[in-house]
Amino acid sequence: MWLIECIWSRKKEFKRIKPDIIIFTGDITNKTLDGTDIEDLSNFFTNIDAPLGKYSIKGDNDNTTFDLIMDKSNFTILENNYKLLYFKDNNPICITNGNVNLDKIKNYYKITLIHNFDEYNFDYESNIVFSGHTLNGELY
Repeated sequence: MWLIECIWSRKKEFKRIKPDIIIFTGDITNKTLDGTDIEDLSNFFTNIDAPLGKYSIKGDNDNTTFDLIMDKSNFTILENNYKLLYFKDNNPICITNGNVNLDKIKNYYKITLIHNFDEYNFDYESNIVFSGHTLNGELY
């Protein structure tokens, strides 16, 4: 499958850049994956080291296969919640999918993950937003 070949071709690149965090904004595929594809993706994602963690949100094409792959790969799926990340000092960074009570996290630097930027609520007051869905990218 093209997706698997594309991801595996990036394996050396992930090891070279040593990311601190991995963010996945949905739509792992719009096709049905077989057991081998699921295992290959899970193994690939599992072997990416990210000291601050691996976080994901669901896209409109994601189903139980997404949950299975993310669970096997030790991703935290953000659904109406947030996590506080600590990096090099005691000032936390908040990563969220935006659907949380902002009063609790208003003084933190906020990273928001959304799937479809067209549905972003600007009341979230995030410092940076990562989104998927558009496939070729969108910058605002």
